[in-house]
Amino acid sequence: MLNPQGIRFGTTEVYSITESAPFNNVISTTLCIGRRRPGDFDEEVFLFVVMQPGQQFTPLLALELKDAIRKGLSSKHVPRFVIGVDEIPMTVNGKKIETLVKQVVSSGKLPRVISSTVANPGCLKDFTRYYDIESSKERKGKL
Repeated sequence: MLNPQGIRFGTTEVYSITESAPFNNVISTTLCIGRRRPGDFDEEVFLFVVMQPGQQFTPLLALELKDAIRKGLSSKHVPRFVIGVDEIPMTVNGKKIETLVKQVVSSGKLPRVISSTVANPGCLKDFTRYYDIESSKERKGKL
């Protein structure tokens, strides 16, 4: 459950847009989570995108996803950050692990113990960089 700006909604609402036509031709899967760090006043929504083999994540695709979410749901559902990643954590049964990514992005740290049910725990380290994404973008002059 996400709760940005007091609007509660489920991630499946976002997935119903990001993982259906026309996006399912280029996108393999998406992961939607909220980040609320200690001291944050509100939750910010992230959408991580894994592309189909041979496809590239582009800023244009990020804008198209945001626009489709705005039109299909509402402006309150639009993620602040849409980011291309190589993989997202999955269970050995093939389910997305939203809570673990949310924990990493909200704390900037890996958990001490990672369950043996995580099929690809090595990809979690990549998500620590999104704890303070605003500062890294400011340093690079992108914000």
